[in-house]
Amino acid sequence: MNPLKTNGLIIQNFPQVKYESIHFILSNKYAERKEYEHFSGAWNAVSYRYKATIDHGEDFIKLLKLYGTAPQPEKRYLQEQTLFNHFSSCFSVFESMCYGFFAIGSIVSPEYFFINDSADQRKISPETTKKTYQKAFPNEQITETLIELIADSEFEKIRNTRNILTHRAAPGRKIYLNIGEDESLPTEWKLNNKPLNEFIVKSNEDNMKRLLNNLLNAGEEFCKLKL
Repeated sequence: MNPLKTNGLIIQNFPQVKYESIHFILSNKYAERKEYEHFSGAWNAVSYRYKATIDHGEDFIKLLKLYGTAPQPEKRYLQEQTLFNHFSSCFSVFESMCYGFFAIGSIVSPEYFFINDSADQRKISPETTKKTYQKAFPNEQITETLIELIADSEFEKIRNTRNILTHRAAPGRKIYLNIGEDESLPTEWKLNNKPLNEFIVKSNEDNMKRLLNNLLNAGEEFCKLKL
């Protein structure tokens, strides 16, 4: 895989073709526009956060193999920190993507997409991006894809996990003891009551890739039609 043209990163399994296609359309036509700076920064962040999600997931798996699911406090802290970084980075992929889409909207339809004022910038989120596209472009595929994103149960889990880890709690673990010859149940992460194993991050990464691919496909189509 070749380095990304935006920042030189090499990222395995990243949807590079669609990502760079959208960037090429914007940079080729609108690089002198103020709105482009917002797009460019957000687009760069998408790839950084995507790579961070994968890297922190790999770090968690390594720490789990090294120390198990019931390690001493300092080792457990390292595991929990990688999970925090993993889920925070994952949700940020979608925040950055939607900010980039909002910036694209501000070029095509500035009467709906207000982005140049700092107060307006702080209001931009996946939800507000969806609502603004519903107003400005109700019949476009990008709008339908944003609606599907917000309604997707796995996206909701990513957002909720990130919010809990950021704002409310460092979840405990359910550790089951082996009594007699019976095999003990796997340790569970209390945040979602799922086994604390590599699939906590791997399944999350699979959903991130699926949702991101959907957004990039719709975004490329929109850019080719409107820009």
